[in-house]
Amino acid sequence: MSGENESTETKTETETTETSAPTTDPGAEHDPARNQVEDGSLVSKGGEETQEAAEEAAAPEPLTAEQLTVPEGLEADSEALSTFVEMANEHGIPQEAAQKLVDFHADFVKQMGDEFTNQWTQTQEDWQRQVKELPEIGGENLSNSLTEIAKVVDRYGSQELRQALDVTGAGNHPEVVKFLHNVAKAVNEQPPVSGQPTSTAPTSRADRLFGNQGAN
Repeated sequence: MSGENESTETKTETETTETSAPTTDPGAEHDPARNQVEDGSLVSKGGEETQEAAEEAAAPEPLTAEQLTVPEGLEADSEALSTFVEMANEHGIPQEAAQKLVDFHADFVKQMGDEFTNQWTQTQEDWQRQVKELPEIGGENLSNSLTEIAKVVDRYGSQELRQALDVTGAGNHPEVVKFLHNVAKAVNEQPPVSGQPTSTAPTSRADRLFGNQGAN
């Protein structure tokens, strides 16, 4: 009985030892590649290379100004457009997204321009209405007042002055119209230039021929 127990215990110890003992590879200590895999260095290097390749593949082609289209009716500033292209390339903005930004900016500029034009037009209409309501100038006298003002501008001003009044809209401002109207009144009210009156007394034939000598 004791012999059988000893045999069984020895067999159990042998199986336990074989099961728990790690499998050793004689070449593992001398395999650099395996060591790198075990300490993670090879995996890390491969991951960095893969990430760099992915970033290069995802990076858009460099953008040029010729690839962008400026909406009709607007003229691009070459310097501003060049700066925008540099910024787009710096931040990796693709052509499609860059074109959307250009279109957005163009719409904004157009909207601001339309608002300015509407305000300018409204201001001119308000000034013209106020001129029509000016006493002595507006109402039934408006046509004659504007005619006299035009004569003053033509006589004492220049074509450049008339253009300035038209382009800036200043010619519609009530205070400008009142000033020019006052100038026109002052010019029209000036007394005639005095001079030696023409004699109506009859003259002799000698006077007509020789002037004062005929009287001597």
